[in-house]
Amino acid sequence: MNKRPSNTAQKLLKKAVEGQKGRIFISSFLSVLASVIFVFLALISKKIIDIATTDKHQNFTALCITVIAVILIQALFSAAVSHFKAAASGKIAISVKKNLFNAVITKNHSKISEYHSGDLLTRFSSDVDLIANSLSSLVPAVASIIAKIIAGAITILFIDWKFAGALIVLGILVPFVCKLIGARYKPLHKKYQQSESRLRSFLQENFKNLAIIKSFSSLSPTNQKLSLLQKENYNLKITKNTLNIIYSTGLSLFFTLGYFLVLLWGAKGIQANTVTYGALIAFLQIISQLRAPLQSISSISPAYFSMTASAERLAEIYDLEDEILPLHKDVYDAINDVFTSIQANNLSFSYSDTTILEETSFKISRNSITVITGESGVGKSTLFRLLLGYLNGCGSLKFDGKYDINSSTRAFFSYVPQGNMILSGTIRENLTLCCDNAEEEKIKAAVETAALSKFINSLPDGLDTFIGEDGLGISEGQASRIALARALLCDTPILLLDEATAALDSETENELLLNLKKLKDKTIILVTHRTLDEDIYDHHLHLEGKKFITKK
Repeated sequence: MNKRPSNTAQKLLKKAVEGQKGRIFISSFLSVLASVIFVFLALISKKIIDIATTDKHQNFTALCITVIAVILIQALFSAAVSHFKAAASGKIAISVKKNLFNAVITKNHSKISEYHSGDLLTRFSSDVDLIANSLSSLVPAVASIIAKIIAGAITILFIDWKFAGALIVLGILVPFVCKLIGARYKPLHKKYQQSESRLRSFLQENFKNLAIIKSFSSLSPTNQKLSLLQKENYNLKITKNTLNIIYSTGLSLFFTLGYFLVLLWGAKGIQANTVTYGALIAFLQIISQLRAPLQSISSISPAYFSMTASAERLAEIYDLEDEILPLHKDVYDAINDVFTSIQANNLSFSYSDTTILEETSFKISRNSITVITGESGVGKSTLFRLLLGYLNGCGSLKFDGKYDINSSTRAFFSYVPQGNMILSGTIRENLTLCCDNAEEEKIKAAVETAALSKFINSLPDGLDTFIGEDGLGISEGQASRIALARALLCDTPILLLDEATAALDSETENELLLNLKKLKDKTIILVTHRTLDEDIYDHHLHLEGKKFITKK
């Protein structure tokens, strides 16, 4: 498996650090200074011990002041490094999440819909946070390691060149060990993140459908599936951890052995009067300082490969097909000024191997109300998805037979789907989703047309009443009318209503439909299973045998 991140992943990582290079550089620079100070402290320790074990008379007060000053400076540098790393990590996470969100919004709807929302959330949270933390900390960590190795090697070189040579050999061997670890760790991390996505998706779906689980008394099978997903996740986590343990334990044993070899060498040197006590203390301190950064490679190497694996998971989203860009306002206005109808000619569409529409043709006139009927599951809602550009069919679907209808023309439509898609927040926030600066008079007019005024006026907080997730706190009929009022407030020329009146009683439905009929310059396409008064609508399309049949 290629251990280098894909081109898209590399671009993603480069873009992520844009604007944060300054913080990362400062953090790295301070890490280098802090590392050099550690070695400097070792040299001061050597001098103090040498003075204490000889008859030399030196100024201990000056040395003590120097030690205190160096320790305070080192502590200050370490605190600053932590601050800059945290700031960079936070900003990187914000940037990556924003870009990823925009990517999800702008990708081909049918392609992005193949990803479970729980999977997408795992990429937004776990993968993005891992990338942000790694980008902000890996460079300073590597800079610190290199600085400690170089400073330590130079110091040891002046004391004993043999140990300096051994240190250089060690530094050359470590990258090869890291490469071997990466060959296994990167694909393992991907599998673990995929397991996290499956587990999160399962939990999210079950939390969202608690009523169904309770109504069918299906706790036992649900628990069984949860146990299987948790077991898979646990096994992968343990495998990752085991690989880390093997790597870190091996390095720990190696450096512990090295530490005691230095101690034995120093003891023998002191015995032979070739090494001073101060030199031995300096050696041990430097080895200890080198031990920590070199051992930290056991975490840095997996962190790097985890970061690249997570970046490749995000790159999967970026590599999806883009939607066609929205029309420029001038083009939109030009089409809106002249189009007189929506025309389909030999329109076909299939889900995998199942044909939904087959070479069907129809015409919907502008500023009319068209009712679409047909049995459940025959493809009525599919037409709306084709009109909105969520799906791409074969044949022709155009304004006046001239202008293609696809994702670029979505601004011509306001959509009230089945399920209504009410978001948690106030009623006002739901209504103004597409126009947050809507005037109060326009909001009031949309509420009245949607037959919602009586309900809003009965609420103590009116439009500022809070609605819970999935419309918690209101009925389905009220939610459907809020969704309709939102669509009206968007003020597009075409209104798509998918079973928007299904949850209403007949009296409220008639009131709402009569209000819609009074609207001017509005093309309304309504999917319904109910029999409506023919005075309400202008045209009737019935879907049967994969074709639309004009009945009025």
